[in-house]
Amino acid sequence: MAGRFRFRLETVERIRRREQDERRRGVALAIQEVQRVKERIGVLTQQLANSIDLKRGLQRAEHVDMRSLRGHQFHLGDLHRRILESGEQLTQRRSVVDQERAKLAEASKRLKVIEKLREKQWNRHVMALRREEQAAMDEAALQKYVRRAAIEDRKIVT
Repeated sequence: MAGRFRFRLETVERIRRREQDERRRGVALAIQEVQRVKERIGVLTQQLANSIDLKRGLQRAEHVDMRSLRGHQFHLGDLHRRILESGEQLTQRRSVVDQERAKLAEASKRLKVIEKLREKQWNRHVMALRREEQAAMDEAALQKYVRRAAIEDRKIVT
């Protein structure tokens, strides 16, 4: 008798499912980092635009203060440098996202293998149950046939 279905690799499946969840969290964190860097670039770009507007306003004044213009120039240079650094960080973060996605794909593939094994074992279990049921039904039909044949033989003899 086939009995109750037991998947022997259930522990492996749980471990691989946990691994896949960890990889998903890793991808999510990496994407959050990309978003933070993008936001930082946006803020720096806005500061740069505001500084440029401020500098243009100072240049239109009657008296040009060279110190403040020089200070703005250094500030603009600093903003440009920080934007470039953030761009490099963005590139690095995107490569981390790609790596994490590759790890997630591998973990998903490994889990899918276990899930397919579970499905195959389940199908084999169902087939075994069906064979047992069919054998029991065949046996019952055979017994019924034998009984009818025995009753028919008795009727013929008497």
